Amino acid sequence: MHQAQIVTSDEAILALSVATTVLEILFPTVVKRMGFHLHEGFKICDNWKCKYIGTEFEKILKTLIGVGPRYLVNIYGLSLPK
Repeated sequence: MHQAQIVTSDEAILALSVATTVLEILFPTVVKRMGFHLHEGFKICDNWKCKYIGTEFEKILKTLIGVGPRYLVNIYGLSLPK
């Protein structure tokens, strides 16, 4: 952490380069490895369904969620408590 000291142009460029690397490369990589993803470049999200938005699988998810758990359980020959 700097102490608001005056730096050379080269030092300023190096500092910006390091910050850019951390924000654009390291941060997204760590977030992904932790099982999350980003929105708008920096907002961490843990909703696994987001990655399917706009895909064919989104339609399938909406269909399955729309029919409810009783339908899904019946497909597999199970029963839910009443």
